[in-house]
Amino acid sequence: MGEWRERLAELRGSRGIADKTDETPPSPGSDLWVQLLADAGPLRGTLEAFRAQGCVLQVVGGRVFFGPYDDFEGCVWRDADKWYAAYAVLLAPHELTLMDLLRRLLKHAGPQSPRADTRRRE
Repeated sequence: MGEWRERLAELRGSRGIADKTDETPPSPGSDLWVQLLADAGPLRGTLEAFRAQGCVLQVVGGRVFFGPYDDFEGCVWRDADKWYAAYAVLLAPHELTLMDLLRRLLKHAGPQSPRADTRRRE
């Protein structure tokens, strides 16, 4: 489980991801996170790291949103490029599994979460 921590530390140093020194606030969609992590198997450690670093997981309008806060406040990532760099290294190789987990989560979550969508879009 320490491997993902080492990889995130490496990404922070090499790609300019902001260092987060304060405690991470509870993330939106906490119940969704519990369900996702329960089913995540070998991706659990990586997904826990993304959650701890400020990744949002929520369902809005029947769609699952997984990504950084729109304003990046409370995230380890300073901008979308840093988020996508971390995603590319740590989750993209497992994207089919992640998408399957998110689809299963959507079936159980219902059409909406209480928070509005905060995911940055291009």
